[in-house]
Amino acid sequence: TTLGFVLLQRLVRRHQGVDAARSVFSNARRTLQVREEDLSSENEDGNGVSAATKQKDGINKDETNDDGDGKGAILPQNRMVMNRLGTSAEGEDENAQQASAGFITWHLYAAHATIEHHLSKKPKVAARIYELGLRKHRTFLSTPPYVLHYANLLLELNDEENLRSLLMRAVAACEEEEASSGGSDEAAIARRREMQRPLWDMMLKFESILSSRGSNGNISADISSIESRRRRALYGPGNEDVVMGGEIAPDEEEDRNLGSGAQKNSLNEQLIRVEGYDVASRIANGMARMVDVLTITGAIGNGDSDTSSLDFAAAAAASLAAGGTSSDVWGDECAG
Repeated sequence: TTLGFVLLQRLVRRHQGVDAARSVFSNARRTLQVREEDLSSENEDGNGVSAATKQKDGINKDETNDDGDGKGAILPQNRMVMNRLGTSAEGEDENAQQASAGFITWHLYAAHATIEHHLSKKPKVAARIYELGLRKHRTFLSTPPYVLHYANLLLELNDEENLRSLLMRAVAACEEEEASSGGSDEAAIARRREMQRPLWDMMLKFESILSSRGSNGNISADISSIESRRRRALYGPGNEDVVMGGEIAPDEEEDRNLGSGAQKNSLNEQLIRVEGYDVASRIANGMARMVDVLTITGAIGNGDSDTSSLDFAAAAAASLAAGGTSSDVWGDECAG
């Protein structure tokens, strides 16, 4: 399984060094299966045949490298040479072994990128490993913890252009996943949305920071567009906050008795009496959304409004917690 290879990689790295850990990473990519939904265009040829069945390499030449500037050298890898004229027995054994193996998850790439980043001191190589995962496994882009870990690295590299591109691609992938999810059960939808919340929050905050720097374009419209997409993704296209914490309008009897009896001092109740339920709900909804945006962007609260206030690592941990997974199982305390 991926967990087994991640733990083996950590153990080998501690006792045999980074080069040995790279070999474990390459071996894991050869051994573990790729989920059908993770297959990207790079995993298949023109006939729809999976590249994993045709190529048993660790990391391809053009996928990642091992120097500090991200150019030139290639990560060590163990290539398997097959005898084309040999019997089919070895191939059958290999296929049986691969069929019994688990599936690759995003943790394998994130764990190895962490080793390259913090131990090899080569963050650009780590960034290429993250990007390799996105190219080879399409669902990684809609996996908030993976994207947020990658975003944290890009922020450290001060690569704001690619960071913004990554976040935009990720939220678009999340929207596509939401649209194609169909009639999933409500618990799964709620869990997925809570995992996506930190990603959308960081996207909104990052966009507000970039917009505040620029002098061109409609800043308010840009932020409003992201906020609208965020709200649809997290609450659904037809959801609106309503006054008094209810989900349906009060019936006629409640509406007539709303101002009777004890004096009503609630602003919500006054809005209902003066404006009616529908208008009052829209006002309350708009104010709640405005406060939400101002809090996320740092306009209120701690007041931080620069990239130093972007904590993608904490957002990744929050997304994992929302999914019911502890980062302690997958983390490596000696590698950052």
